[in-house]
Amino acid sequence: MTLKQINLETSINLKATALQTSAKPTETGSEIQLSGERKELALARLMEVENPAEVDTSLLTSLESLTKFPVKEISRTKYTSHGADVILQRYEIETDSMEVVQQCIRQVQYAMIPMPQEQIIERLAVLAAMLVKPAGESSKDAGIRIKAIAMELKNYPADIVIAAIRDIKNTNKFWPAYSEFHEHIAWRMKRRDKLMECLQKKRVEIAAQMQ
Repeated sequence: MTLKQINLETSINLKATALQTSAKPTETGSEIQLSGERKELALARLMEVENPAEVDTSLLTSLESLTKFPVKEISRTKYTSHGADVILQRYEIETDSMEVVQQCIRQVQYAMIPMPQEQIIERLAVLAAMLVKPAGESSKDAGIRIKAIAMELKNYPADIVIAAIRDIKNTNKFWPAYSEFHEHIAWRMKRRDKLMECLQKKRVEIAAQMQ
């Protein structure tokens, strides 16, 4: 499926209950709380798209629409015996508006919404049926293993978890350890983590200027 070129917040039903926000202290400022209805709609969108690259592209487009400036990606090239790797270092986002920064943070948060653990367990159960399970593992053991992995995967965005499960289904013959799931997740998380890091830093800078 293709992702329409618009931010996750405005791509969901605009007739939904208005976004309610509150704040609590964090290491980088305050965490914006999203309303339950908007979170559900954004989650449904992530699960519909199932494509982290498309979500990332849409997210960057939405941030540029909010700030009216291009989002600059700062990276470096690392040369190895296998070729060259482009390593993302940070993003630079231009705005002096606290309101715009808050809106941008919400956009990134919408792209970070995880799948409910129960749904992850269902997807892992289907995956388990397709792969060779560990020798001597009982159905009870398999259930415990699936639940343990699901508890970890619920900390990551829904579309990225779906992509990781799909990658393992297409490349593995044997049931993987959690570390293999994480390998498929970690590199996909970098863009959103770096965007949030940039926006949190920008929010602190603007707050300091307002004092």
